[in-house]
Amino acid sequence: MLCASFEDFVTKTQGCNDSKELFDLYACALKNYGYDRVLFALITDHTAINQSAGVGIMNNFPEDWMGHYFSEGYDKIDPVIIYGMQQSTPYDWDSITNNMRITSEQQKILSGGQESGLNNGISTYLRDGRNEIAGVSLASSEKQDAVKNDKYIISAYSHHFYYRYKEIHQLHDPNPENIRLTEREREVLLWASRNKSNNDIAQILGISSNTVEFHLKSIFDKLNARGKIIAVVKAIQLGLINP
Repeated sequence: MLCASFEDFVTKTQGCNDSKELFDLYACALKNYGYDRVLFALITDHTAINQSAGVGIMNNFPEDWMGHYFSEGYDKIDPVIIYGMQQSTPYDWDSITNNMRITSEQQKILSGGQESGLNNGISTYLRDGRNEIAGVSLASSEKQDAVKNDKYIISAYSHHFYYRYKEIHQLHDPNPENIRLTEREREVLLWASRNKSNNDIAQILGISSNTVEFHLKSIFDKLNARGKIIAVVKAIQLGLINP
């Protein structure tokens, strides 16, 4: 099973009705970037899908390490989790010790993970409109030159996985979303999905950067999104754009 592109990943996940199959597709896609170890966590309770917070809801981390991790209560003090609460974009585990004062017990977590074969670690937090938070942590079994650290695409894959995970487990909603974008908003978001900057989009469409920002703000409001990546993922999921 090979997920050759983000568009391919999105298409394949549309037919998923099982979270295990969805996780396997997500893990498969990230292998293309060198990350063969994947962990998904619910950082807060998710009332909309009736699931409680928990680390490692789905994961393929080494079983021995995960058993030790929980037996020692590391999920309560894990610096990867604590540091992530302050981050809005993917972050390398190596950056944690440079930006956060950690205890000797927390250092044991970082060192123990590496000793268990979790290298080149990277995590990202996933937030939705209900202020519910999830997170993913990725690592490689290889130590060096194993990964393509493309944080933009990793974030896109992760947000789409999270969106589909919630959708699979969603309780019946009597008021489904009915979101409409204008033609210009769709054009702006389509170019944003191709990783174009606001200035790039302005030049392509022959409008000012301020106008691009105006359209993006309208898009974010309509989609209840906090940034371009989440807006793009949600728009693709809702069939509003087709990259």
